[in-house]
Amino acid sequence: MQLNWEVFSVHPDKPLKEINKTDLVIIPALSRDMKEAVSKNRAFIPWILDQYRKGAEVASLCVGAFLLAATGLLEGKKCSTRWKFAHDFREM
Repeated sequence: MQLNWEVFSVHPDKPLKEINKTDLVIIPALSRDMKEAVSKNRAFIPWILDQYRKGAEVASLCVGAFLLAATGLLEGKKCSTRWKFAHDFREM
């Protein structure tokens, strides 16, 4: 059986730096080494936290949970991520 992966692209209306307030932030899945992926995306953390403080709902998909956890917003909460990364998630 062969899997066919759909490829798509997102075309935002504005660059992130121009978005002062939004209702929803969805953190997409990261790829490769999770520590490296979180490190490369650390610059987004202050923006995510700012949007949360302004009332936005914040969610993540799959291993995007690693970046969401790096914001501190998951402290004391339960979260799920891809099963293959569960051990790394607990450690980080």
